[in-house]
Amino acid sequence: MKSFRQFNEGRHFDLLSRRWDIDAVDRYVARKKLKPTSTINPKIWIDSEWGHIIPVDHEFIASDKVDLSKPIYVAKILDPSTQKYMHIPIDGWHRLHKAAQKGITSLPVIMIDGDDPQFY
Repeated sequence: MKSFRQFNEGRHFDLLSRRWDIDAVDRYVARKKLKPTSTINPKIWIDSEWGHIIPVDHEFIASDKVDLSKPIYVAKILDPSTQKYMHIPIDGWHRLHKAAQKGITSLPVIMIDGDDPQFY
């Protein structure tokens, strides 16, 4: 099962029994005029346990269609087992892979509340 799929109804990211509506996140970011507030090191994420389970399209990564200037969306979500917050990229895994391959060590991040139901 792919974690990121193009559906007729739009773009989504599925993980941990959740499904984030990336089109809704795009609309929210545009409406609120959010700008990146931090950065992410692509290699750290690609080498993490998440980087090994999130499937990506390597042909797409090799193409010139991957826009490294677009910020990575990172969701802050509550881990119910530990009651601690964790952060997970919900949009931008292809960008993370491409940046890591190119040796880029920092990409811009826009943080969102991953528990906010408007993004489901």
